[in-house]
Amino acid sequence: MKERYDFSIVMATYNSENTIDKALRSIRNQKFDQEKIEILVVDGGSTDRTIEIANQYGATVLKNPYRLPEPAKMIGLKYAAGRYLCIMDSDEEAMDDRIFEKRRNLLEAHKELKCLAVGLATPRDSDACCHYINMVGDPFSCFVYRTWKDSMEGLIIRRGRYYPNLDSYIAEYAKEDIKPIGDSGTVMDLDYLKAHYSAEFDQLTTSVLFDRIITDTGFVGFVKGDRHYHYTSASFKAFFRKLKFRIINNIFDVSGSGYARKAEQNTKLSGRKYLFPVYAISFLFPLIDGIRMTVNYKHWIFLMHPVFSIYVLIEIAYQYFCKMIGIKRKNSSYAK
Repeated sequence: MKERYDFSIVMATYNSENTIDKALRSIRNQKFDQEKIEILVVDGGSTDRTIEIANQYGATVLKNPYRLPEPAKMIGLKYAAGRYLCIMDSDEEAMDDRIFEKRRNLLEAHKELKCLAVGLATPRDSDACCHYINMVGDPFSCFVYRTWKDSMEGLIIRRGRYYPNLDSYIAEYAKEDIKPIGDSGTVMDLDYLKAHYSAEFDQLTTSVLFDRIITDTGFVGFVKGDRHYHYTSASFKAFFRKLKFRIINNIFDVSGSGYARKAEQNTKLSGRKYLFPVYAISFLFPLIDGIRMTVNYKHWIFLMHPVFSIYVLIEIAYQYFCKMIGIKRKNSSYAK
């Protein structure tokens, strides 16, 4: 009988030929037994070379009839056969060629851990908006999660206990605490997922599952330096499309969203959304946060934070108006 995989990598794709080679190569270049790594490429109907490239790296290609990334991740989760599930986007590249070994060491040394966070880094020569996306995501998330203080992994580091022998951090959270966002790059214990949440797999997303694990176990881990290069499409035009994509998901498709579904279970998180309009309209508070982020992350793009905040507020108001008068909006493609 074949030994079980240590990691099942789930990668959602749709016309991803420009970046997927870097992503898959960074997995196959790991100094880790490749027989213990399962790669599941869940494709939404690509018409370019995405599937051809996936096959070259020995990935199992699954079909995603819904095209969008969140259903793709759940399809991959149900198929995955490894001990640990790793969500990785097709425009990401693992920076450390020993990171799978380090992640496994941390998870095996601390059985209370059922999930790990992974950070993002911006490649050289990236568009300016890429820096903003990788560090804070979007203005609304920045406000409710307060990521202007630090990136997501930074929030875990400041809260966590450091374990020198593993060069890792473990942070503890109470049920009502606002948890770190878990999306791309997150690692979760697959047996724990299937034992506790399998009955809800058709209603949840991997981001919500990550939040549920931290809520139920109280712990999240982070291997120091565990980041992926994120080769996102990040021109200003593309960034505004991404913002609109997120807003439509949160307003019209709670099951496919990140914030809205988590806010159902967390009163602190849900309450902060009502303060965002005041925050955005003030202009002063977003400007102060933008200046802080510019100093912290050393890039001018964060001075655009007040402008991005106003755009998000206007888009939220418009989408809620559409919902109020009975117009249904739905994302039918990736935000590119």
